[in-house]
Amino acid sequence: MFRFFARILPAASAFAVAAALGLAASGCAMFGAGKDVDVRIVGLQFTDITPFESTGMITVRVTNSTQNPIAVDGARCTLYLNNVRAGLGVTNEPCTIQRLSSVVLTLAISMDNLSSIQGGLAALRASEVEYKLDGVLYTSGSLFRGTIPLANGGKIRLNAPPAAKTGTAK
Repeated sequence: MFRFFARILPAASAFAVAAALGLAASGCAMFGAGKDVDVRIVGLQFTDITPFESTGMITVRVTNSTQNPIAVDGARCTLYLNNVRAGLGVTNEPCTIQRLSSVVLTLAISMDNLSSIQGGLAALRASEVEYKLDGVLYTSGSLFRGTIPLANGGKIRLNAPPAAKTGTAK
């Protein structure tokens, strides 16, 4: 019995090492892509508004600045307003983001109106809205599936620009 395992063990060990290296290589390639993939909000359109929830579509542009195409089979993004979770957007539409290019994704979003109001009241006091978009792209492949993190944010000023100065013409 020990002779049988002694003959099979080196072959099994070699296969296990090869499989582990293959997994590590594919995982590392997918893991590193996150820093080279950018997301920007393009638009937000509401389709249904009720007292407690608003639904609509959030459009985002995803840019792939890597040398390799990325096969995507879905995405999830969470929208925050003034650090309060305002909504969640999802899509299961497959696409391929070619190397050094971008695509526009449309995600169905549902927003919690009570949370949005809470963030909106804070914004009115501060005269600006801070927004943040966090999410992931779900990638597909022949052997391995993974995720690529997405994040972006910024501020939108709510107050009007200063009035133009008036003077006399000379």
